[in-house]
Amino acid sequence: MIGAGDHYDQLAETYNRWMGEDFCRRVLPAIERLFLSRITETGLPGAGKEYCILDLCCGSGQMARALTERGFRVTGVDVSEQMLRLARQNVPAGEFIRADARSFRLPPIFHGALSTFNSVAHLGGVDELEMVFRNLWTALLPGAPFLFDLNLEEAYTTKWRGCFSFVTEQQACIVRPSYDSTRRLGRNDITLFQAGPEGGNQTWTRADFYIEQKCHLPGEVHAALQAAGFSHIEVYDGQRDLGIAGEWGRAFFLSTRM
Repeated sequence: MIGAGDHYDQLAETYNRWMGEDFCRRVLPAIERLFLSRITETGLPGAGKEYCILDLCCGSGQMARALTERGFRVTGVDVSEQMLRLARQNVPAGEFIRADARSFRLPPIFHGALSTFNSVAHLGGVDELEMVFRNLWTALLPGAPFLFDLNLEEAYTTKWRGCFSFVTEQQACIVRPSYDSTRRLGRNDITLFQAGPEGGNQTWTRADFYIEQKCHLPGEVHAALQAAGFSHIEVYDGQRDLGIAGEWGRAFFLSTRM
């Protein structure tokens, strides 16, 4: 699995404060339109009661919080312990499990599953895609929708460049994205400065690390979904189809567990 685990533990506080909040706010209308409405219209067992949603690679819980506020029961799965610590603080009513997306096992109780913010790009190849999709298939009720987003090559080649930063009195984070088209790998080089305990002689620590993400081809994604048992696959461009500003080249894949 590419770029997961310990590095996201280091990034957790910054992700929680800036990245997760911003992405959730911008994509939530599309999530409601494509995904939540389909769950409530399915007539799956549990109608009239709580609908259960699986949030795979849930990060620090921003999407889980939004779903919980809308009356859904959410179970989040993530490999980063620090992300899960923050998710439990952000969503006290949620259930959060530490597990690798490639090996988790849950009973078939979920009315829908989603995985957002390019999380599936942390899977290194088609075999891993299919592995994770099969795990999700096992956890879903028949007829349940599965929604996830992925940056396609258009996004990597046009947007993964330059640098951006997040700065507070206690922390500074600089991110330098790049893309290797030969290997189809996006890379975020990250420098993180963290203030120590408050006091007259405050010290700062520095950490340098990188996180890589795979640019999966649409055909590979379709094949992995079908091999895992999903059908009725629909693909939407974030900006052109869903109106999410700045998100051209981010594809939202919606499919159904058969």
